[in-house]
This record gives sequence, structure tokens and C-alpha cells, in this order.
Amino acid sequence: RPPGPPPEAVDGNGLPRAVATRGYRLARRAGRFALGTDRRLGARYLADADEPKLHLGCGGHLLAGWLNTDLHPRNPSVLRLDATSRYPFPPATFRYVYAEHLIAHLSHPGAAAMLEECRRALVPGGRIRVATPDLAFLLGLTERSPSPGPERREGSRRLADRYAAWQSDRLGLPGPNGFSVNAFMRHWGLRFNYDRRTLERLLSKCGFRSVVECGLDESGEPPLRGLAHSERLPPGFLALETLTLEAERPVEPPSA
Repeated sequence: RPPGPPPEAVDGNGLPRAVATRGYRLARRAGRFALGTDRRLGARYLADADEPKLHLGCGGHLLAGWLNTDLHPRNPSVLRLDATSRYPFPPATFRYVYAEHLIAHLSHPGAAAMLEECRRALVPGGRIRVATPDLAFLLGLTERSPSPGPERREGSRRLADRYAAWQSDRLGLPGPNGFSVNAFMRHWGLRFNYDRRTLERLLSKCGFRSVVECGLDESGEPPLRGLAHSERLPPGFLALETLTLEAERPVEPPSA
């Protein structure tokens, strides 16, 4: 007979935590559907918003004036939404879409499905802002003294060294080496990391144009400034590791 799960892997009722978590989430989802919670949240937001803005994968980082959504909402004001499935909104609903450190948690086909659905949900001329760990920077962790990356990033080589040491300590590694990137991805549950070229190509393939790179809290569009959840990492680290691209849903020419 195989041994049972270790004590830390079960809840107070003796159920495996993974099973208990799935059961809890299914029960919550059924309750929200029965009460029409998500339908009411979306309708109320769109009725009140002059310039609708969709925030995907918000977690606990709620943005004022945005429709905050998540696959597993932890707050009753957050709409439950699978970013890779059809969104319950008509085409051309939102002026802006924002996704911070979400796309790397999706498979590459899942990311394409998300971007295609974002394009459908945006008004012509609307903008998407995608922030994600930069693969080019993460690969630098395999170097003895990792570079802080492109000029867009805040900080210096010393900050990059501190980042590498922090990650190594967090991941239980003796120092930055070839295991760092793999351990980083497993620790944070990432599935596909992007450098600028790879993400820009995917945005273009999904119908976006005018792709530009931005600093962490910078944008040519005021509503897209100052959105990052910087507090979740030591000072300067999120700016150091993050690649942020914005792109536009093109305005289709009038039909002849």
C-alpha cells in the first residue's frame, strides 16, 4: 500500500490540499454562477464607465476605475474570467486592456488565445499593455555578474547582482548558474517566457500594430501609467526583471 500524503499536504479534514482547493474553487464558481455575480459585476461596471478598462489576472492588485478580473477571484468585487476563453463582452467594448505578469503563466497557444480575445474586446484604436518577466534578463542570471539589461531599466549592475543573489537564496541555489532560469520558472509557476522579439511577434500575429516598449510605470497614455504592483518584490526588482509592451488594435478602413 502506498504511503499517504505528508501531513502538510492535507487539510483539517484529512483531504489532500490540492483536492480540497479544487473542491472549494468549484463550489465558489457554482455559487457565483447561481447568484449571477459575474454578470452583475460586468453590467454594473460597463454602465458606469466612461472609458472601459479591462484588467486581466489581477490577483489581489485591484486597480481603481478598471474592471478587475481573475480566474480565481479572492475579492467579491473581482469578476471571474478565464483569460484564455471567450470573454462575456461584445466586440469593441474596452478602450484599454492590462495584463501584468499573467501571460508567462499561460502556454504559448493559451497566450495567443488571450491576445486574440483582447483584440476582439478592444475598440479600434484601443491599446493593450502586457508586462512579463523578460527572458533576456533571466538568461543573464546564468552569467557570473548579470547585466541589468537595456537602458530602459532602473538601477545598475549592483542592483542586478542583488537581484541574482536574492533569487538564488529564495530558490535554494548556491549562486546564479544554469539552474537559475529553470528554478525561477518552476518557483513562480511560469510556462512560457518572452523576450521582446518573441512577444512582439505574437502581438503582431494576433492582429496588433504599433508595438512599443515602455518603462515599468511609463506610457504615452495617461490611463496606462503607474499600474505596476511593485510592492510585491524588493525595491527596484520588478522594474529590473519586467518587459512591458503596448500595442494597438488597428482602426479598420471603411468597407468599400
